[in-house]
Amino acid sequence: GRYDYPLPSGFRYINTVSQETHIDPSQYWGSEQYDADQVLFTTSATTKLSQGIKPSNDRWVKSERLYLRKVGTISTARTLTLTLESDSSGVPSGSAVATAATVSTDNVYGYYDYIVFEYTAPVFQEKDTQYHITLGISGSADPTNYIAWGKDDSTSYGSGSACKYSGSAWSVITDAALIFTQGNSTLTAHFEPLFPDEWEIVPSDKLLRLYGPTEGR
Repeated sequence: GRYDYPLPSGFRYINTVSQETHIDPSQYWGSEQYDADQVLFTTSATTKLSQGIKPSNDRWVKSERLYLRKVGTISTARTLTLTLESDSSGVPSGSAVATAATVSTDNVYGYYDYIVFEYTAPVFQEKDTQYHITLGISGSADPTNYIAWGKDDSTSYGSGSACKYSGSAWSVITDAALIFTQGNSTLTAHFEPLFPDEWEIVPSDKLLRLYGPTEGR
């Protein structure tokens, strides 16, 4: 549950530590929920993956950020394509609401990180409407060298199902949610300060050390 933020070397002091408070719970499922990998196209039964979302408010979204890592060595770069699809009985309909820019597998690391898929223009997502973030990849199945999408496999996420595509039909991945977050097109956040007992400076040869707020820094 701890998040580490390396401090830029130019920092001389810290004035305020704040947190963003205006965040819609239906807009993300965080990496702290990670349990396991959900593999993409290791067999013909996993051609695509998807995660359902249902906005609790009308919103404009500029990007989708998926929690991905690369497994093995993908010697020839492949293309990841993200599409926002409408719903059909709890799984993706095959009808695109919007298609995001593609991302090369060269830009996915060997460790988990949020990989950003930018829409060409902000996409309007309507309140209480079921959508599905779908992810596909070019090339053919590879059981050794592939992309994994981090998942929570004992989930309480309630805004849609995680699904996989066999090449002919979608099926629900039981009790799972794939980890993602959405990027707003405009900053609508509100911030509130974190009190000193809610954060600390961790000593490191690469981090600034702060002894305590009583120093007035």
